[in-house]
Amino acid sequence: MENINSFTFSIWFIASTFPSPDSLSQCMILYKGSLHGEASIHITGTNQLVFSAKLADGNWYGCTVNNILPNKIYHVVGRYIKGNELDIWLNDSFKGTSSIPSYNLFTSTGGTNSTIGAYSGYMAFFNSVIDDICIYNRVSSDAEIQSIYQQGGWTGN
Repeated sequence: MENINSFTFSIWFIASTFPSPDSLSQCMILYKGSLHGEASIHITGTNQLVFSAKLADGNWYGCTVNNILPNKIYHVVGRYIKGNELDIWLNDSFKGTSSIPSYNLFTSTGGTNSTIGAYSGYMAFFNSVIDDICIYNRVSSDAEIQSIYQQGGWTGN
């Protein structure tokens, strides 16, 4: 089984709806299945944007951005560095980091599929717009993230 030492998710999206604040559900934007490591970007019922990864100890670790607004174009980037940190960017700005232990990503021999806009088997549908999904097998630099955002990426049309 391959060990993943780093990766980057980069996604443009518009959230037109959110889960109910009184529910535990989430709107899944991108879910990386568990065959070679589990990770996701999703929005919670309290309008938080979350980038998270499940490690071999069975725990989820994540970073959040608060107060995501409906009907606004966002560019989100999540970066994972094994044994170091997860971090999250929104538009062209660094928003937060979370230290993580030196475990590998969680893997499952049965594996769950990777999905866009949903989480297989759960009510976690993202009833909104997603565009320009990029998954890199490396950590994108700060300058690269800012450049992607400044290029305009997506106008929402």
